[in-house]
Amino acid sequence: GPVGMRSGGAGGTVVIEGSVASGTNSATLTGGHIDLNRDSAGGAAISTSGQPIVFNGPVSLTANSSLASGGGNVDFTGTLDSPVTAYTLSVTKGGGTLTFGGIVGGAGNALASRTTDGGGTVAIDGTAVTTTGGQTYNGAVTLGAATTLATTNSAVDFGSTLQSPTTASTLAVHKAAGPLAIGGAWACPPSPSRSAHP
Repeated sequence: GPVGMRSGGAGGTVVIEGSVASGTNSATLTGGHIDLNRDSAGGAAISTSGQPIVFNGPVSLTANSSLASGGGNVDFTGTLDSPVTAYTLSVTKGGGTLTFGGIVGGAGNALASRTTDGGGTVAIDGTAVTTTGGQTYNGAVTLGAATTLATTNSAVDFGSTLQSPTTASTLAVHKAAGPLAIGGAWACPPSPSRSAHP
């Protein structure tokens, strides 16, 4: 059946040190805090075969991390950050949807970079994604709120379409010296307004 991990008490922490492979079952992690401490060089921290991966709680990267859902959805319901060292996050979701429900890299805890594969959709429902390095969105992107994407000195790359399907939302891109690349269409109506700042 589905794989579920829950902290032992209210506000407890779930730490992923090794690889969690749930096969054809979903994987749900619930805790007051969730730490991804599985280095991507050793394989995905969590992988499924076409099933959802859900993080119910704030998530921190404590190593360069990767997730693979084989076409299942990947859902961060809370914040995502990298508090001690800026680490990378790579998500391979196939035709699934990757949802960021909260702020990514907030409170000075930016990720190093964030990369998704070309299938499916990335739904940015939080208000900000902050990285020190590049942000690469190889699939379609939707905005669920007014959003700011910020990098220290690297590129922000949209490989496909960008839409604001429910309510027209603004998009601001702060990219320092890096380029802003848009490979698909800005869809409208409704459509986001957008601005880019060097």
